[in-house]
Amino acid sequence: MKKIIVFIAVCILGTSALATDCELESFSVNWTAFKTPTKIGVSGTFEKPNLESRKSKDDCFLSTLPTSTVHIDTSSVKTDNEQRDATIVKAFFKTMVEGEYIDAIIKRIDMERKELSVEITMNDTTQTIFMPFRSEGKVFSAKGKIDILNFSASESLNALNEACFDKHKGKTWSEVEISFVMVMKTICR
Repeated sequence: MKKIIVFIAVCILGTSALATDCELESFSVNWTAFKTPTKIGVSGTFEKPNLESRKSKDDCFLSTLPTSTVHIDTSSVKTDNEQRDATIVKAFFKTMVEGEYIDAIIKRIDMERKELSVEITMNDTTQTIFMPFRSEGKVFSAKGKIDILNFSASESLNALNEACFDKHKGKTWSEVEISFVMVMKTICR
């Protein structure tokens, strides 16, 4: 159990006083949104999300994890289609209040349930979601779901649906699956 706690702490903190020989190899924030009445998934990511953590005076895992923050520049959205990327930014994110950024703060970790409590701010609205997590070898990942309507973003969702009406066959779903993955260069002990 102690190894798992140290590993997660290093994943969240990147290079820290806990384990200076462990380095973060990669960090990604991923999403899958849905279109058409048959709910076809469209997946993407945000390039170079900014992961920050505030150091506590003891650098303890339990005291630093709940302050880890991810700052996402929404213009860095990437799918396998540049035209789609531009439409998502223009029709969806730019129609939001302060839509240039999404912020997420890890508020709490429940080791027993293997679940993170994450506070997400988007469209000037903050919601808390729960993300089950996994730790396997050098990889730490967490997955969850948000509903765009819970962020007071019905106008942005409608704007995206209108911009993509034919391709979405008139239906853009409000549910979005989100995840993040951290990969360490080595297994931290």
